[in-house]
Amino acid sequence: VRQKDTMKDFLYKVERGLRLFNKVFTEQAEVLWESIISLHALADDINEFHHKAKIAGISGGTTTAVGTVAAITGLALAPVTFGASLIVTAVGVGVATAGGITSASAAISDNVNNKNEPARLRAKLKRDCFREIILLQRTISKNLLDAQRLAVLIGVYSNGR
Repeated sequence: VRQKDTMKDFLYKVERGLRLFNKVFTEQAEVLWESIISLHALADDINEFHHKAKIAGISGGTTTAVGTVAAITGLALAPVTFGASLIVTAVGVGVATAGGITSASAAISDNVNNKNEPARLRAKLKRDCFREIILLQRTISKNLLDAQRLAVLIGVYSNGR
């Protein structure tokens, strides 16, 4: 009877250990899932920023072209309009300059963002995911060791009968 009670206690502890492992494993999986969702959001932000910078660059380039055309047109018409079209030239130069600044700013912002984001992403991975993966790995290793001990004990109990 004593051996039977010891075996029941042992099996109860094993069952409790498996339940605890399942609980911890499920919690860690949820944390990892949340980290993955967060990383997807970060990737979406990077993509959206790049997309907007590209649009700003194209808009700036188009504005520069329109301003340049206006400036050239104003210069070409100056003899005919007795210099009155030089106002169009001045406005065209201003528009072309603004377009160039917009295009350059978009390119610079995109480059800076592209250089900073990998560091931010690495920091997030280290902070969130790797810590959870290591904790999960330790939990699995501990439970595998407990399972090996259980196998040895079961072998001892079955050989002792």
